[in-house]
Amino acid sequence: MEYPQSYFTRPWRRFMLGIFILAFLIISPLLVLYTSGYRYNFKNGIVQEIGAISIDVLPKNAIVYLGDTVLKSTMPIRLKNIVPGKYKIKLTADGYYDWDKEVVVENKQTVYIKEIKLIKKSQPQKILAGKIDKIYLSKSNKYLLYEKINKNREFWLRNLSNGQNNLIFVETKNKNYEVNWSQKNDWLIIANTDLSEIYVIDCNTPDKNWNLAKEEKNKITKIQWSNNSQTDIFYSTKNQLMITNASTRQKTPIGKNYFFDWYADNGQIWTLQSNINTKQLEIMKDTFGFAENFTKINTLQNDNNKEPDWKIIHAQDGEILLKKSGFTDMLLIAGDKQFSFSGEKFLQSDFNNWWIIWTLWEITTYSQGEEPFLLNRSGEQLNKVVVLDEYNTLGLIWANKMTALFPYYFVSHNLINKKINDAQADSQNRILYFSTMTNDEEGLWKMDY
Repeated sequence: MEYPQSYFTRPWRRFMLGIFILAFLIISPLLVLYTSGYRYNFKNGIVQEIGAISIDVLPKNAIVYLGDTVLKSTMPIRLKNIVPGKYKIKLTADGYYDWDKEVVVENKQTVYIKEIKLIKKSQPQKILAGKIDKIYLSKSNKYLLYEKINKNREFWLRNLSNGQNNLIFVETKNKNYEVNWSQKNDWLIIANTDLSEIYVIDCNTPDKNWNLAKEEKNKITKIQWSNNSQTDIFYSTKNQLMITNASTRQKTPIGKNYFFDWYADNGQIWTLQSNINTKQLEIMKDTFGFAENFTKINTLQNDNNKEPDWKIIHAQDGEILLKKSGFTDMLLIAGDKQFSFSGEKFLQSDFNNWWIIWTLWEITTYSQGEEPFLLNRSGEQLNKVVVLDEYNTLGLIWANKMTALFPYYFVSHNLINKKINDAQADSQNRILYFSTMTNDEEGLWKMDY
């Protein structure tokens, strides 16, 4: 039907309908391709898949370079329509070390640069003179125990808020000591390796420390702070497992000690013992509660019920780490899986339940639900690892320097270019404490990072 004096005649309507159908047939595939991650490369005249880069770091005023191009945007930065390929990302900020890495953008993938806080450039400040060896920072970051070498080895406690130093005791018998801080408050234990001296110290009244080894009639074989109580201490003798309160000194027996080793986690006692029939070593969970045979250690047998070389280093959330005495062999048991790898020292990060195990040449890490991962291998001598921040940036103490490592990106740079004995990090306030003993660099230092 045609309307009188109408310009929109049937031929025009058919023409317009054809235009709409043709536009639909052209635009629809383009929309599908666009939403599927494809773009038209006008330079090369081809349609290709694209990726993206997402950047969100601290400080927020950091300048970001993509290759040689400055991205004039504030955090977070979202770069879309990135052609697949290799790109150099560089992060800079006044007063901070540069951070740079080459990333690979793949088809329909987003590269995330996040959970990074740049390391501040600052000069170390000496806070104590003298030959300072090992240092130990409390969980609250309020106190620092340090070993000072004079004619004898002296153990001093420093209040970091007011700078007051208290002499705890002087070691005169040429013995090695280990220091363990409570997880819950400012108490610590200083014990020699044979546990004939076990000093329990409240940092609020450091002059009133007491020797648990002297108060216990029987020889103590192992000691451990409770991780779910303010002041409880677990310890064992040859025949008994005990618990004592550091504040009241009241002792309570838990049960007989008939196993090779034990570890306390959230009030449960995990034990290492031998199966009489199979001669295999077994891990028992909650031995003095709802006892459960957690696992058999497939690769280890214990002939004639002798004391094995293996000890429990750590236990948490149903995961156990064992180490062979005198060797770098470690065994991780996680559920029904068992992993063997090299390790001498162990550290658990306060962030993300991340386990860090290292030798002089390797760093292995573990996260729950995953397999152990070889993070770093070097020909240099690695002496210690510390966690620098909530993003698990690591401070690595080598023979003659200290470096920072961003482990999720394998980016590192130097922090201190000198030989240091020991270091501890206050990750909340981003303060590094370290000690030196060389003739021209003796003392205890602090450095903001």
